[in-house]
Amino acid sequence: MPTITRAQGYPSFKSHGLIEEKYSELLDKNLYARTYLPRVTSSKYIGQIKRKGDKITIAREPKIETEPYVAGKPYDIETTLESPFTMTVNRGLRWKQYYDEQDETRTHVNGLNTATINAAANAIAKDIETEFLGEFPDMVPTGNKGNDAGVISGKYKLGTAASPIALSFANVIEYLMQFTAVLDETDVSNESGQRSILIPTIVGHYLKSSEKLLDASKIGGASSLKTQQLTTLPGIGTIYVSNLLPKLDNGAFPIVCMTKEAINFVIAARKTRIISDLDMYDGTLLRGYAIYDWGVARKEGLALGYATPSQTAIASVA
Repeated sequence: MPTITRAQGYPSFKSHGLIEEKYSELLDKNLYARTYLPRVTSSKYIGQIKRKGDKITIAREPKIETEPYVAGKPYDIETTLESPFTMTVNRGLRWKQYYDEQDETRTHVNGLNTATINAAANAIAKDIETEFLGEFPDMVPTGNKGNDAGVISGKYKLGTAASPIALSFANVIEYLMQFTAVLDETDVSNESGQRSILIPTIVGHYLKSSEKLLDASKIGGASSLKTQQLTTLPGIGTIYVSNLLPKLDNGAFPIVCMTKEAINFVIAARKTRIISDLDMYDGTLLRGYAIYDWGVARKEGLALGYATPSQTAIASVA
């Protein structure tokens, strides 16, 4: 028998017109919309993942060769396509919520439907992003991280976990611009022209307070929950702030940067169930399952640095 903690005061969802198929569809849309990764990665897979263990195949960008034009000379025909990128979907998360049927006179069940969908999507998205950020350092190639970054020049100081860069209101923009320069030294595809960088909330405050921004009115606010878009700046890309970046013991935070085509990411909400009268209890159990995964298609499109906020927020108004 499962352990059930009663949530008192809510009637049976199934008896109040909650349709499982519609609920699952709405959760899927909310989950996709609330997760940061679909906006900064590519998913060229056409289809729908249904279960863990599904294999998906994504075509890579062809390599195009050129040659001088000579009148009457035929084309030399050869195949130059790279092998397709294949990944297996192996990650999954379960969620659940139990409502005890003790007061059928309540009238706010429809509002609770929406609140539960949002809560489930937020919880899953937060766990997915935390897992991704924890694994990101191992995905980045040596030439795109550290204090000798840049596969050609080796002159960019992005910082390491042991030797992070001290950031201030004065140097934050120059520091972030280095990430784009590091990726520019690689031969990675950037067909979408989209790059993103993820910074901790305190560094987002430095950026919003910087006097070097010409149009500060376009800078939004930081999320207090997880990850949210802050702004897009020329020479840097789209900037996101997050409270999910892990703070190291020395006070440093990782700074994450990527080209959209570098990582492929897929996600889907599955097996949403509504179970009434669970084990003789007069209540409703809602539970579901999300499957997701990511794969590095172009590791050269990833960059990583470490920075320590060196000023307190009060410095911006001193």
